[in-house]
Parts: sequence; C-alpha cells; structure tokens
Amino acid sequence: MTPVLPGADAARPARLWLWPANAVGALVLVAAAAVQPIVFLSQPCDGPDCDPHGYFTIFAGVPAAGVAIVALTALVLLAARNRAGFGTMLGAAAASGLLLLWFAGLVAVEVWLPIAAVTVVVAVLAFAGLRFAPPRVRARPGLEEPPYPSLG
Repeated sequence: MTPVLPGADAARPARLWLWPANAVGALVLVAAAAVQPIVFLSQPCDGPDCDPHGYFTIFAGVPAAGVAIVALTALVLLAARNRAGFGTMLGAAAASGLLLLWFAGLVAVEVWLPIAAVTVVVAVLAFAGLRFAPPRVRARPGLEEPPYPSLG
C-alpha cells in the first residue's frame, strides 16, 4: 500500500520512492560522466588523426566534469527534498545525452550503449519525479519564535 501524506488526496498517493531512486540515479550518472572521457580516451589511435596536443582530453574531460557537477548539484537538492533536484537531474541527463551524441562517431556502439541506457533511465526517473513526487515531506528546521511580552 502506498502511503498518503496528511492533507493529500487519497486518489493520488505519494510516491516517496522517487526521491531515493533519483538520488541513486544521480550517483550513477556521476559515475557514467566520469567513465565517458576514460572510455573515449582509451580508444586506439593510429595515424594523422591522433591528438598529440591533448585537445581531445580537454574536449572530453571538461564537458564530462560539467555533467558530473550538475548531477552532484541535483543530488544535493534531492537530499534536501527540494523538487528542483528533479529538474536539475533532467538537465544532467540531457547534458550526458548531448555528450554521448557529440562523441558517438568516435566510439563503438558496445561502449556507449550502456551509458546511453543509464542516461535514458535517469531522464525517465527525473521526469517521473517532476510529475508525481510529493512536495517536501520533512518540515524545515527553524527557530521557534519567542512569545512577545504583553503590555497589559
């Protein structure tokens, strides 16, 4: 039975599993972003198309680091139960997909297909979180206001 939050509609139960599932997806996307440049740079390189100056390292590593930073930002937002984490995860998945499309011609299908599958699963989870996740379930920590002195 799916739990229903207080004050929520019983017809639309809370899907509390979306928060940890997206947090795990963020960690997996960070790992996939770290693996992408390693895989791209481990491809055999022969002939004049090789990159003796390391430009390919820069063009593969910097975008992958950007994807990892966005995914880690989404992880922090999801840990705080902020709904913006789902949108940030969707952005990280889109950036990872663009990175895969950018290097698709350089890498064999067997190499980038698992990373593409992870990207699609993370994007679907993030979209489901945007659509179905309940608002913050924990109260915000704060200081209680002291009682005001009375004049009478």
